[in-house]
Amino acid sequence: MLSKNKLFKQRLFIIIITIFFAFIGLFIILYIFNENIVLYKTPSVLLNNKYDNNNLNYIRLGGIVKNGSVKYKGEYVMFTIYDNDGEIKTIYKGVIPSLFKEGQNVIVYGKLSDNNMFDAKELLAKHDENYRP
Repeated sequence: MLSKNKLFKQRLFIIIITIFFAFIGLFIILYIFNENIVLYKTPSVLLNNKYDNNNLNYIRLGGIVKNGSVKYKGEYVMFTIYDNDGEIKTIYKGVIPSLFKEGQNVIVYGKLSDNNMFDAKELLAKHDENYRP
């Protein structure tokens, strides 16, 4: 029969090893999915980090639709997304959400083209935090 002290040390060792491997597993998961954890990039971050135009990875861009920038051309809508330190012209072809308007927060999914125009494949309009029934 094991003494209480030895049994306590054995259980403590098992708990410490379990916590250690849980942290290692969490670190590996966060490292692997590092790119997908960021919900979106802002225009200033995208422009200041010199985004690689040849990169085939699509990204999410989030910001506010600039007042006076929305223009419709046939099936396309062109608008400017801005934040405090930068702005990016965006072009989108597709169904426009009912919440989309100037001054509204949006997130677009697409790719920055060679002429610094963001080619959006998906457009999401964000509502504000105020609930109005």
